[in-house]
Amino acid sequence: MQNWTSITHNRLIAQQMNYDPQSESMLAHVQIDSLNSHQRSAFNHIWQSILGKQGKMFFVDGFGGTGKTYLYQMLCHAIRAQNIIVICVASTGLAGLLLLGGQTAHSMFKIPIDTLDEDSMCHIPKESLRAELLKAADAIIYDECLMAHRHCFEALDRTLQDVHDCQRPFRGLTIVFRGDFQQILPVIPDGSRANVVEASL
Repeated sequence: MQNWTSITHNRLIAQQMNYDPQSESMLAHVQIDSLNSHQRSAFNHIWQSILGKQGKMFFVDGFGGTGKTYLYQMLCHAIRAQNIIVICVASTGLAGLLLLGGQTAHSMFKIPIDTLDEDSMCHIPKESLRAELLKAADAIIYDECLMAHRHCFEALDRTLQDVHDCQRPFRGLTIVFRGDFQQILPVIPDGSRANVVEASL
């Protein structure tokens, strides 16, 4: 396994690169044959966007048990086998634990909580180690995104554009959103159905 800590001063990048490419490649090849046709199609489209740096956004929809987490694990193995950084986050801690190297989106991106509104930005200074990580990444996998308020994604989008001085959505990263419309949408205290829909991704 490569000792990335000795190569980069950035511990966040070192943590994201702390995988053995050969082991990741073996896991990817073992799992890819077990994907069904829908999973294989999703994988191919996402994979092409990442390798070609096309910066596309995807939304993987499906109820529990349809293999979305398995698809994400397969993607992570294939991506990390190429020494590419993929940041895996989720709206909840439990969902984050199911992702390889995952954590909550609020923890990774420093999304404001109490002060979140339509003009918010994430608390990531442009010269910080976390900003360097975002510059080095090529993809983000965001699980259980439908539970989060749309302002979270707007704040992340503005922050990525600001960090990179780039006007492309999410600064051109490939973004893979995942959610289930049969589960919980953003909770709006005393909100109407229209308020909930307006807050949703």
